[in-house]
Amino acid sequence: MSSTSKTEPFKKFFNKLPGINLPGEISLETNDQIVTSDPGIFQLSRYDRLVLFFICFGISVACFAICFFLFPLLSLKPAKFSIIWSLGSIFFLISFCILQGSKKFMENLFKADRIFFTLCYLSSITLTLIFALVIKITLFVIIACFVQFIAMIWFSVSYFPLGLNGLRFTTSLATSQVEGWINS
Repeated sequence: MSSTSKTEPFKKFFNKLPGINLPGEISLETNDQIVTSDPGIFQLSRYDRLVLFFICFGISVACFAICFFLFPLLSLKPAKFSIIWSLGSIFFLISFCILQGSKKFMENLFKADRIFFTLCYLSSITLTLIFALVIKITLFVIIACFVQFIAMIWFSVSYFPLGLNGLRFTTSLATSQVEGWINS
């Protein structure tokens, strides 16, 4: 069986999904514009970029899940927690870099309105790893992980389609639910 026949069902599946922008570039909607992908250094096909995106994003989710489910155990070893958390953040960024293409992704990250976020997120990842692996100061590791978590939420809200609207909807729904509990 040839490799093209093995991947054909997946290609058909992705072709049926709405919003994947099929014959051309992959676009990722942000709050103010649509960012399209560039072919990148490795000239990956759209299908290859999607597959690599899901692999890297899956690794990122797995790292975050490990941190979440093993938090009681990992809280005794903050350095191990911070390394796994930082790997999750790195794979999170790599997944979107693969999806959009490195040039477009870097241009988008270093725009004037996102430069503060980019520097904050990248420095928090770097500092977390330095504090955990080199300096080994637990308090600084915890602070850097917290900053990294806040920056990752900021990234998610600003980059995922409908991220800000989804956050507003969730917040208003939670607020109305809490008000309902208080008033009853």
